[in-house]
Amino acid sequence: ARGLSGTALGIARARVGRGAAWGGLWSELQEAALTQLPHFSAHELNAIARSFTFAHARAPRLYDAIAVRARRHVDEFSPAELVSTATAFAGARHAAPELFGALAGRLVNVLEECDADELGAAAYAFARISPAGEFPALFDALAAEATERAGEMSGRAIASLVWGFATAERPAAAMLDAVAPHAVAKLRSLAPGPLSALALGYATAADPTAVEKGV
Repeated sequence: ARGLSGTALGIARARVGRGAAWGGLWSELQEAALTQLPHFSAHELNAIARSFTFAHARAPRLYDAIAVRARRHVDEFSPAELVSTATAFAGARHAAPELFGALAGRLVNVLEECDADELGAAAYAFARISPAGEFPALFDALAAEATERAGEMSGRAIASLVWGFATAERPAAAMLDAVAPHAVAKLRSLAPGPLSALALGYATAADPTAVEKGV
């Protein structure tokens, strides 16, 4: 199992396994992973989910199976793996409500062990894949942690954080105030995508209808 998940992740990270020409490979990897999945550790579940997302390879049956097993073994994931598993599912736009509920329940208690940039990744992932208003306890914990650690976050992570709160429709005025000066200091380092996300996030905080207005 470790060899399969590691191989898949290595191919995906090398960015050589994308496109129609590689469809057959990812189809075979999916079938192999489905066969071996009952023996996957939490680390391997995380790796195989990330690999298919990195490669933009469609694998709904595999994501469904990963979600079931990952939920059962959620206590075995490291804090970083909790975040990156959520990010993998969000990147694939694969809804897994029960898994996300389990991930959120664990994350609330281990956020202080996460890297500061993982706070932004978590806000982005949970906002992207879940209906607005879900996981209030997680977003409250993220707001408190990000307020304390704003100076440790990269500009991209701050943009993801702000966008996530706006999309999830979670008010967090103190957190937005805390990260604002750090966001300003890092504006020149932001690519167009994160810069737009940051602007939209603050616009939505000022006017909750900003998304509908296309601000």
